[in-house]
Amino acid sequence: MRNALPATSVSPLVRLLGLVLLPAALLLQAAPELDAVLSNMNAAAAQWKGMRAHAVWTKYVSLVDDKSAESGTIVVQRVNPSRIDMLVEFTEPNHYFLSIKDTKVEIYKPKIATVEVYDLSKSRDKLRQALLLGFGASGKFLRDNYNVSVTGEEAAAGVESVRLELRPKTDEQARSFEKIEMWIAKKTWQPVKQKVYETSPGDYRIYSYSAVESNPKFPRGSFKLKPAPGTSRVFPQR
Repeated sequence: MRNALPATSVSPLVRLLGLVLLPAALLLQAAPELDAVLSNMNAAAAQWKGMRAHAVWTKYVSLVDDKSAESGTIVVQRVNPSRIDMLVEFTEPNHYFLSIKDTKVEIYKPKIATVEVYDLSKSRDKLRQALLLGFGASGKFLRDNYNVSVTGEEAAAGVESVRLELRPKTDEQARSFEKIEMWIAKKTWQPVKQKVYETSPGDYRIYSYSAVESNPKFPRGSFKLKPAPGTSRVFPQR
């Protein structure tokens, strides 16, 4: 039996291979199937009407190594299948409001008593896609508009999530972003975090939502800006 190895020689090798291969096998078993994730998202999106949450938006610019973040409270509602309205009250580091209603965007800055008004009618499709991607997102919408893959599971915004990777499907998209990572909460099957990798190397934006309340009842006027008396309205596009 010249070719047989002593048991004392085999055992360490087997143990080593087990340590290397077993975690990889477990990860492969644990990785959720894309079809199942998108199907769960479809079911959740059909019931989604709106949300209230704590928001943190982060931007990083590699060239100057500058990272900035702002946080506050966000309310979002689906008006119809292709329209999402949103109101964010940022409190840190500066207090201001961001309102989006259809293609009308308003930024209210109480400190200088000014509301900036923008008309994004010419960018309607881009605005619609950005809002539908982040809020009430369906698996069908993702599959129709992006090349989607599952890249793992991990906690995001304080909840267990499935991480998806979205790659551009068109040349126009490729000019706007390199890829998008999206974290889908396993409890609600809706996005709680997005990381958008810009086309400029190293630059990215992160949108994170915690303490999410799904389908809350919004009092009348919840999405209406309430500027103080004497506030002026300016139209920078004119």
